[in-house]
Amino acid sequence: MGVSLSLIVVAFTDKLPNVPMAVEVLADYPMNSLAAVGIRRPDAQFVQMIGAVELLVGLCVLSGVFLRDIIVIAWIPFNLTLGIFGPEELVGHLPFYSAMALFFVWGKSDPEDLAAWKRGILKPTLGALLRR
Repeated sequence: MGVSLSLIVVAFTDKLPNVPMAVEVLADYPMNSLAAVGIRRPDAQFVQMIGAVELLVGLCVLSGVFLRDIIVIAWIPFNLTLGIFGPEELVGHLPFYSAMALFFVWGKSDPEDLAAWKRGILKPTLGALLRR
């Protein structure tokens, strides 16, 4: 729960409401990687998209649905920033890396989780972990 809540808090404090601050960071560290794949978007839209992805990953980890799939997708942006920000970014992300590794190895998406997700009733990850 801590990992997902921290992702949600960062999305709501650093990126979504503070787009100008995040755009200033992008001016110092050009990380708008969408242009490399042929999608040209202004930095402000890129920041909003990254904030939305952080929020989505946090909510999906919190709910426990599609846990392994979300972890694999979340590893991509976590690793892309290491080459730009260096060892400080690695040290800051170590708790996330360890939690994501645990979720990937031991986390499961049960068929009943998928059925609950389709009905709109999501089980929290903590309850699923305590049940096992």
